Amino acid sequence: MKVFRLATSTAVLAGALWFVTVAPSATPHDGAGARCQAVSLIDSMNLAARQTGGDHVVSLDRFGCAGDFAYAWATVGVVPHEVSVTDVLYWRADLTRWVFVDRAVACNPTLLSPAMYRLGCFSN
Repeated sequence: MKVFRLATSTAVLAGALWFVTVAPSATPHDGAGARCQAVSLIDSMNLAARQTGGDHVVSLDRFGCAGDFAYAWATVGVVPHEVSVTDVLYWRADLTRWVFVDRAVACNPTLLSPAMYRLGCFSN
């Protein structure tokens, strides 16, 4: 019984470590190419912030892309009023930048990949 528990615990731990280190990470993936780079997402987010009077990005903690969509877990604001946000963005080829999308509209499992839906739509 102890061997079974140890094996199960090891498998669960390995799966959790894989998810944290390999699954969706702060690197481009899913064929989005050069546009799925931290600098591209941060620049687009900061441009939108300047245009709307929003808060600038302090750090991009995690992101990922699938097709023309991206999610970004970021910290925005100014110390001591920084907040963590989760955004879903869409690549606008005509503007050559990412734009924010309304999560109430875009967060649809038939529109987004499973990973994008899970990571972009179920946090703050």
